[in-house]
Amino acid sequence: RGCTIAKGIRNVVFDKLGFTLSAGISTSKLVAKLGASYGKPNGQAVILPDAIPNVMSQTPIRKVRNLGGKIGKEVLKLLPETETNMSSIAKYLSISDLTKALGSQSARMVWDACRGIDEEPVKATKGALTKSITAFKSFSPTNINHLQKWISLLASDVCSRVIIDSKRNNRFPKTCTIQYYYLKQEGKRIGSSARIPFPTISNYKNNHDKEEIISKFVQQIQETIKGKCQEQIVRLGLCAVGFIYQASTSGQI
Repeated sequence: RGCTIAKGIRNVVFDKLGFTLSAGISTSKLVAKLGASYGKPNGQAVILPDAIPNVMSQTPIRKVRNLGGKIGKEVLKLLPETETNMSSIAKYLSISDLTKALGSQSARMVWDACRGIDEEPVKATKGALTKSITAFKSFSPTNINHLQKWISLLASDVCSRVIIDSKRNNRFPKTCTIQYYYLKQEGKRIGSSARIPFPTISNYKNNHDKEEIISKFVQQIQETIKGKCQEQIVRLGLCAVGFIYQASTSGQI
């Protein structure tokens, strides 16, 4: 039933707004959010109870909600240096270890989270605008010099959705966060990110102008990644963030 509901919501959003969505279905809010990342940019994924331990073994601690900041840093200090995934918490740390470092409330949250347990209910957010517009793509290990096809696809997707959002909500993003994952020689997947200015696509007069701006955007993304990483890329994402609201409501962006 959850799959049917998620599919129905995604269809309605696409039909009415033109936006694609990803969705995750599982036994808790935390695991469902992880599942949504497997469905990006336009799909959905189900994580069954038996699969939760495997998902936790592949999920970096700092990528889990509530563990990206101070709590996540403290947890990593308690673990061996090479152990950075959620399953490492269950493997190496007791509730007593976590309580001494984090306090009882945070310790229980981390203890449950690494096992896929999350009692927090899903809350309705009526009238709230998304804080980011994101597109991700996973692929087989690829050299940065051969990524232009995927970068172009993601850049076009994000820019098109930003244009729709800007006309509807009279705002525009300042920044693009580039998120990428690469493989080390031992096969370990490492995540990193970089930020660049989001292109000014508000004044283009025709499709040629738009294509030229996106082409320069793609080149900047590729050069940014190339300057930071020479490894094989396996996952790439672009995220438009830092929205500024415009004074004009004329429909022009």
